[in-house]
Amino acid sequence: MKRKMLIFLFGLMFCMFIQTCKSPNSPEPIPPIPPIPPKPIKTSDVLEFMYERTLPIIDNSEPDPQGLGVWSDEFSTWTNLGVTYLGNDRWMTEEITLSYSKFPYYAYTIDYKVVFDTAVAETIYARIKGSSAWVKLTNVENVPYRRGKWAKFYLDSEGIRVP
Repeated sequence: MKRKMLIFLFGLMFCMFIQTCKSPNSPEPIPPIPPIPPKPIKTSDVLEFMYERTLPIIDNSEPDPQGLGVWSDEFSTWTNLGVTYLGNDRWMTEEITLSYSKFPYYAYTIDYKVVFDTAVAETIYARIKGSSAWVKLTNVENVPYRRGKWAKFYLDSEGIRVP
């Protein structure tokens, strides 16, 4: 019994000795650095369009452009945007959010004062909202299923591209 008690006392003294040998000023362990959250991946941009009438007016009794259409090849959808007259035969659209896509977008308007019921796209500009630089959509193609032309462009993480 004495022997067990002696072993127990030596064990207790050893533990107390170990505790007193630790430096009271030892530095706190450094907590791990939390990981930096990844930046959210941008998948779309807000665009604005501007139409400028450059063709000669043939019928002053007809209305000015009332909107601008945007066709998405990827989603096979039309979006019609209202326009605001800026002066000097220029109209600017409402904002639209378009997704980045490897498929093209097409923009056009119908200006009845210039041509009757025909899509016009010779002078459409686009920009990413907040940018001061307008990109002229110069790749003008015939609309395959109606009269007129539309302007083809791409939108990706690098911005508006005209093929």
